[in-house]
This record gives sequence, C-alpha cells and structure tokens, in this order.
Amino acid sequence: MPLISPGTETLAQDLAGDKYRTWTDRLVWRTFSAAVAAHDAFTLYDGSVAETHQTAPQIEEVRVERAPALRPVEIIVPAIQNPQRVLLAGRTLNKIEGGSSNTGWRFDSWSRNLHVWFEADNFRLTIEK
Repeated sequence: MPLISPGTETLAQDLAGDKYRTWTDRLVWRTFSAAVAAHDAFTLYDGSVAETHQTAPQIEEVRVERAPALRPVEIIVPAIQNPQRVLLAGRTLNKIEGGSSNTGWRFDSWSRNLHVWFEADNFRLTIEK
C-alpha cells in the first residue's frame, strides 16, 4: 500500500488559497422546536453540556455549560416572528442586516429561523418574543 510523506500538504493551500474548507473550532448549532413545552440537553464531544428551554411553539433559552474554551458560535433557532430582543448573558445583542457577523442576530422571514452569532465558552442566550 503506497503511503504519502507526512510532510506533504494534501490540501495545497498555497496554490488554492481559501478555496478549501478546513476544520475550525466554530460551533454551529441548529435547534428544532417541539410541539409542547420542553427542556432538552445533550453533551458535546468536548464535554460541554448544551440545553434548550421552550414553551411551545418557540425556543426561549439556549445554554452551554462546562465548555473548555472560547469558540465562535452560530445558533440557528426556529422562530415564528422577529424577536423583541436577543440577550447573551443578560446583554442585548444587536440586530444585523444582511449576512453573518462576529456578534449579533438576524431573523430570516423566508425560512423562519433566527441566526445568532457570538464568541463564548459558557453562555446563556435568551430570546424574547
């Protein structure tokens, strides 16, 4: 079986520039709402515990605890309407017009999803209707 030299760059990034997607520590988390009030939790690969709290039909809180390090986060939450406010650790996040950002939120009326971007380790994200 032929093997490649460990020193060989297989993605050829020096030739392709940013055309290839490589692994990052960014967490993209898409949630789905339940038909009734619910509390869901799961553990990520790194030991972080993620939770959602909702009163039907909309998710109201997303929380992560025991995260080992800061990382960029994007959370996609189903939403019936534009929220009144989106809070991260009690602080209001800015509404973003257009594409993504480092910090803020955007409601997509076509897909009925709320996209929230920020950098955090442990956090509590609150969505006010």
